[in-house]
Amino acid sequence: MRQRSMISLPIILIHGFNGAPSNWTGPEDRFPEFLAAHGYDPALIRVFDYGSYEYEGKLRYNNLGDIREIAHRLDEAGSPDPVVRSAAVDALSRDSIARGGPSKVTIIAHSSGGIVARYYLTRQVDDWLGTRYRGNVERVIFLGTPHHGVDVEDILDPLPSNLLLYRLMIRLHYLFPPEYHEQAQSLNERFAELRRMTKQTFLPEQAYAETPAFRQLHPGSELLDDINHSGAMPQDIEYFNIIGDIRAGVRIQWLNRQLLDQEKSFGDMLVTTESSGSIPNASSQCFPIKQEHWLQVDVGRRISRLIQLTDEGEHPIPIHRWLRSLPASREHMLSILAKAKPTLPPARIPAATRARA
Repeated sequence: MRQRSMISLPIILIHGFNGAPSNWTGPEDRFPEFLAAHGYDPALIRVFDYGSYEYEGKLRYNNLGDIREIAHRLDEAGSPDPVVRSAAVDALSRDSIARGGPSKVTIIAHSSGGIVARYYLTRQVDDWLGTRYRGNVERVIFLGTPHHGVDVEDILDPLPSNLLLYRLMIRLHYLFPPEYHEQAQSLNERFAELRRMTKQTFLPEQAYAETPAFRQLHPGSELLDDINHSGAMPQDIEYFNIIGDIRAGVRIQWLNRQLLDQEKSFGDMLVTTESSGSIPNASSQCFPIKQEHWLQVDVGRRISRLIQLTDEGEHPIPIHRWLRSLPASREHMLSILAKAKPTLPPARIPAATRARA
């Protein structure tokens, strides 16, 4: 008996700013293997490559370059370079048809890789490089993409400014036993550590803030204005946003009355939920991965709970760099892909089964 055919769904994976194709294929992610394990044809899973440029006699990977030039590679179906051609949308579309799959491609993009995809999709006519979108994309899944931009000052700030929990515990210190001051300080330091870790990944050197890609990701940049204006995004494509939403909050009660109930979202510690959760002038679905950390206090009683951040357990922290590999992210992606329902070649029925029928 022949095994049932794999799911023929063409998929392009695009990494983000200062990243590399190994972000998808490395030991921490192994995303193509993950998709193949769930039945998707590995021959139709392509990892997008940003290309290289020569600098001082050496080739450097172009992960900080002009997003428009990077996006052009999605339109190079006729490139003589097999690496470029394999992850070009129209070439993958042809390959999918040849393997019995659909003509339209699914793009999964992390971080600024989503801006690369969006620039390509908004080219209704040729740009200065000849880039044009020709209608062969069915859906795009964005992972923490800063559709509205990333503020440079937020990234360079080493501390999540005026963290709500810590400020309140200082102001209301007379309500708290001394040991809880230590816990609040620890929580404050943990948030700062997450911010520093995110900055180290996204912006390890100050000079990176002067690169073309980084400038194009700043709110109000010419490129973001170009792709965010009304009518820019094709309306026949499905758009999905999977985002991190790390929250901290305080609730204070007295005699069963709520005195205070405040909460602050830190997004994924790099991109805010406002920037990643919606696409300007385009309909999209949002799948937030939340993690909440609450300090709850009954005045006159001991603190009832203080939940601190942890990297362990069943719910890892949904910070920006981990959105590709989080179990919750992957569950959302599989759910979205399952609804694609690509056409499958029929499975062969064993002869003995046909005889009984």
